[in-house]
Amino acid sequence: MSGRLKIIDLLEADRRAVLFLDETNTTCSQMADGFAAYLSPSSMQVYSAGLHLPSGSSSVERLTVTVMKESGIDISAARPKGLDAIDLNQIAVAIALIEVDVRPDLPEHIKFLPIPLPNPANRHGSDHDMLETYRTSRNQVRELVSTLL
Repeated sequence: MSGRLKIIDLLEADRRAVLFLDETNTTCSQMADGFAAYLSPSSMQVYSAGLHLPSGSSSVERLTVTVMKESGIDISAARPKGLDAIDLNQIAVAIALIEVDVRPDLPEHIKFLPIPLPNPANRHGSDHDMLETYRTSRNQVRELVSTLL
């Protein structure tokens, strides 16, 4: 073993799922969900959710979908959801991809890993600058998920 933390090592016999969290489930957690679903073994389930869903938000950020499609992963059918939409009884590990130190109210059996990542939706700039910001976030998320799997 290389000494690095691996999600698969944290899963339990009756809990084979990982949950990626971010603020709104429209950026980094959706990217992580997409990469993990693509890269993970079939024995592992992958979910994502947001801690605070914006009122009236029914779709993932357009640039999130765009940069994931550039990587060959189509998340255009994904929809933002909150923690209340997830069966937390099947989750073994929750990974929070949030800049601030937040610990959501989760059942005790869930191993919680906070990994601070900037939310690209909180940045401002030209269309080109924003696309580059989302690409940077996507690359960070891909590297993180690849390392953890």
